[in-house]
Amino acid sequence: MITNKTAETIELRNGISMEVRPCSYKTLRGPTYISIIADELAHWFTSADFANPDTEVLAAVRPGLLTTRGPLLMVSSAYAKSGELYNSFKKYYGPNGPDDIIVAYGTSRDMNPSLPQEEIERALERDPVANRAEYLSEWRSDVEGFIPRDIVAACVGS
Repeated sequence: MITNKTAETIELRNGISMEVRPCSYKTLRGPTYISIIADELAHWFTSADFANPDTEVLAAVRPGLLTTRGPLLMVSSAYAKSGELYNSFKKYYGPNGPDDIIVAYGTSRDMNPSLPQEEIERALERDPVANRAEYLSEWRSDVEGFIPRDIVAACVGS
């Protein structure tokens, strides 16, 4: 079905193009999307001080999914307790989440049992904090802002 391939695009005979596009809320507006894959979303910029915070990028692509009802797939290893991915995890993970939102959460070996456990253990010895997030899907609190999010939330309510 492939009619053309470039470094960023695969064009199919049925008129659909699969594209890898830069993460920019300005340039992602407008097209109709069948699906969006937001890869490593936990590592995107989250502050409004940056040019392309995660909230603005996702707000730019969501209208393009409305006509196709296509999925927005947010895929990432765990990182900071902030941003769109962490907020979605907190809101939707578990038995009380809505039926139309799936949150898959697990360790690297849960997702890929062929990973060698001894390599993971060595990585955990080298840098326990970073690699507990990378391999064990534990959200990090050492990369938060000046005051941890849960302390601020306790002060202002939810």
